[in-house]
Amino acid sequence: GVGIPYRDASGQEVRRKRRTHLVAKKGSYWPKGVPLMAYGIDRLEDARRHGYLALVEGESDAWTCWYHEFPALGIPGATAKKTVEAEHLQEIDRVYVIREPDNAGSNFAAGIAGRLKELGWRGRAFVVGMHDAKDLNELHQRDPESFKAVFQKMLDGAAPLDTVTPTSEAEGAPHSGAPSDRQPPQRDRLVALAADAQLWHDGDGTGYATIVVASHRENHRIRSRPFRDWLGLRYFQRFAGAPSNQAMQDALNTIEARARFDSPKHEPALRLAEHEDAIYLDLADGAWRAVQVTAEGWRVVSDPPVKFIRPRNMRPLPVPERDGKIADLRHFVNVSGEDDFKLIVGFLLAALRPGRPFTILILNGEQGAAKSTTARVLRRLVDPNAAEIRSVPREDRDLAAAARNSWIVCYDNLSSIAPWLADSLCRLATGGGLGGRELYTDHDEAVFDAMRPVILNGIPDLATRPDLADRAIVLNLPQIPEDKRMSETEFWADFHAASGRLLGALLDVVSVAVKRLSEVHLDRLPRMADFATWVTAAEPGCGWPEGSFMAAYAGNRESAVELAVEADPVALAVRDMIADAGQWEGTATELLHELNGRVSGDVRPSKGWPADGARLSNRLRRAAPALRTLGVKVIEPRRQGRASRKVWKIRKEPQDSDRSDRSDRSADIQEFSAGAYSKGSDRTSDRPNPLKNNHSDAAVAAGADSKPTSKWEVVI
Repeated sequence: GVGIPYRDASGQEVRRKRRTHLVAKKGSYWPKGVPLMAYGIDRLEDARRHGYLALVEGESDAWTCWYHEFPALGIPGATAKKTVEAEHLQEIDRVYVIREPDNAGSNFAAGIAGRLKELGWRGRAFVVGMHDAKDLNELHQRDPESFKAVFQKMLDGAAPLDTVTPTSEAEGAPHSGAPSDRQPPQRDRLVALAADAQLWHDGDGTGYATIVVASHRENHRIRSRPFRDWLGLRYFQRFAGAPSNQAMQDALNTIEARARFDSPKHEPALRLAEHEDAIYLDLADGAWRAVQVTAEGWRVVSDPPVKFIRPRNMRPLPVPERDGKIADLRHFVNVSGEDDFKLIVGFLLAALRPGRPFTILILNGEQGAAKSTTARVLRRLVDPNAAEIRSVPREDRDLAAAARNSWIVCYDNLSSIAPWLADSLCRLATGGGLGGRELYTDHDEAVFDAMRPVILNGIPDLATRPDLADRAIVLNLPQIPEDKRMSETEFWADFHAASGRLLGALLDVVSVAVKRLSEVHLDRLPRMADFATWVTAAEPGCGWPEGSFMAAYAGNRESAVELAVEADPVALAVRDMIADAGQWEGTATELLHELNGRVSGDVRPSKGWPADGARLSNRLRRAAPALRTLGVKVIEPRRQGRASRKVWKIRKEPQDSDRSDRSDRSADIQEFSAGAYSKGSDRTSDRPNPLKNNHSDAAVAAGADSKPTSKWEVVI
């Protein structure tokens, strides 16, 4: 066998232990009648110089620490807590107890905690759990080169020792020296192996675990595949076998219960979160790093204070780089002018601020206008995903599932938006619950309540409902001429080469917005007030003139509302009526009779036309905000006279938004910019827009009394 000398503080050998087998229980002997003592007492001067001491089980773990220059004291067995003496801890400020992943390890840590109290030691004590190895010696054997960094990380992330409780194995029971004839059930071993995981739950009671993998922390649902695989791997490493499915399920039930009822509550974060005046952006890389953005700037951090979770389809962001420029993004998005580019950047900046209402970005255009490519670019800058653009959801449950698993929800190639989907998208963007009956239950409801940025694209006008248009940024992308196109391979190679700088530029601007937000006060707040204030605060970081974003946003919002009104036959008829008459007063039935005389016979029998006064009243309430934006005020009915008639009042009045602030918008819209995807040029110079809008901004700004028109002229 091997003789192991135990020495006193002077270095004199006072004990000799004999080891005859690799497994201590099968061959480890002390001389009869000789009391136990700690191993490494002669090395405690090194611990006093460092100010801390690691307490480990056995000699091999002590030698592992010494080899890597960590001060350590070996305790000869999990139940030998009394070998720790008061003189061992003199001038020691911190003690780290290394807990092995079994019942004995838990009892060892709990026993040391009790012993420190007995001794009246007043320093700080921590427990360090082993995760991917049964002890420090095994961790060293796997990769000696990385041990020092990994173990230091474990020490830095150690938990207070007073959080440890002993397991069912009796504390202080002596080992017989032979292996037990009866092994604990697999489920109990699995639960013991999970003891080092930090358990917690969210507001819905769902259980999570924070685990250490290599040198970083990861957060997973207890019922998720990653946590199950982690637990299964630990079992294999410890017992050289695989647990049964039933044992794994039983263990997960117990761990879930502990997380829900015996662990703290935290809120998991997906991609973005706010914490103590800082915004954190999860890079979703292998090291689980994030970017911290404050008023002073941004930096990449390796251990963010936010509990980020990562759905299976989430993909990593590029590592942000310094000295990027927002203007460089102009080469990768196909927009008509500088106002539309400001709105694209505004959407991205809002998407990088969690917990506030978001706008819905709608990209319209002909085939070949790069709608899908533009949507992919925007998503890859904030929230890369395996499924970047999706088909239309069939029900609320599909929409909620997409929002649970991604930060930006992006739907591609829509032909129209059904009323139920428009309502759900509005709730998703500005706040509201999406839910339904939970699968396989009769009473439980699965509810998703969060806000997400939304991108939609399609050929036809999609913002045909006023409530959706009021929350949306609607951009019409120009067609790209064939001589200005690029191959997919070339385009994406250029984008990926620039993506780190682009993300860094966005984060620079977000930092400016964080710093200036409290100083910005808009004279008139639009419907999306938080969005408008946030992007206005970011204007200096983008190099934009003060107020230029609000001018672009106000003009886009008016155009979107006009399109929504033109898509609603009732709202369109009311607008035209007031443009001619100036005002109107009467019941809903009388109004329906008036409007019937103004529309063609083809419109009245359609599904979009109300059949009676009650249905017309509902349509008026929905269209009222959009009509008010266009200068038509609809006043709710009040009973008048003995007949108790419900009288609607409709009249022309000044519009909500100040159109005189819109500088150069018509010139921007009419400028045909196809060079966004071409090298060496941002826009073509002399080519006219083949689709020219004849609706004059100047006429609108002047307050013309003639009813607005929106006609398209095809130029050959």
